[in-house]
Amino acid sequence: MVHLRCPHRRRVRPHPAARRAPHRRAGRRADRGAGRPAGPGVSSRRDLAARILDATFAEVAAHGLGALTVEAVAVRAGTSRATLYRHVPGGRDELIARTIEREVERFFGAVMDSVPLPSTGVVDHVAGIVVAAQRLLGEHDVLQRLLVEEADAIVPSLATVQPLVARGLARHLTATLGDAAGRGELRPDVDVDEAGDHAARLVLSYVGSPGGWDLDDPDEARRLVRDRILAGVVPEG
Repeated sequence: MVHLRCPHRRRVRPHPAARRAPHRRAGRRADRGAGRPAGPGVSSRRDLAARILDATFAEVAAHGLGALTVEAVAVRAGTSRATLYRHVPGGRDELIARTIEREVERFFGAVMDSVPLPSTGVVDHVAGIVVAAQRLLGEHDVLQRLLVEEADAIVPSLATVQPLVARGLARHLTATLGDAAGRGELRPDVDVDEAGDHAARLVLSYVGSPGGWDLDDPDEARRLVRDRILAGVVPEG
């Protein structure tokens, strides 16, 4: 760009302080913006993401997994198909995966809310997890219907989240066993990392298939934990 200036006219340079002033003002504006909560746009995006997952679950509950379409979810969520794809670029498969992940998180959140605190005793706590998980699994009408009517569709989707569930449960049980060891509830030679991982796999196994164990009986659930799930981890008796 060519700047024109009149000849014979002396340039008047601004005072150095004046040249620096905009930078100070910009810095003050930046300082005022620092630490502010996210604007309404972030909140609205989160709200829409939640509505999309709610709509996906509602569509599956109403019509089944096989009938699920992106268009139906968009209509139920009150948004357009294009907007939905901006939030869920993977389309139908991503909708299913993210909805299942959220439902699993909610499921285990409900389980943990209904069990005795670990400080009441590690056997009672783990027994509470087994009993609550098995009960809530049976009460999940949508999942139970899908397992009966659309097992070929739902089982592969559940298989993708099972490793996440197992790792999350193993972390929880490892921490629980570590605290229990500090209270003297475990055998002295127990490796809590190994025991937590093993216990998590057994918990998931018995939740899915309790076999001959009556998990409606609290005493029998505690025996299951003491004699099978935490066998060799807690003292006998």
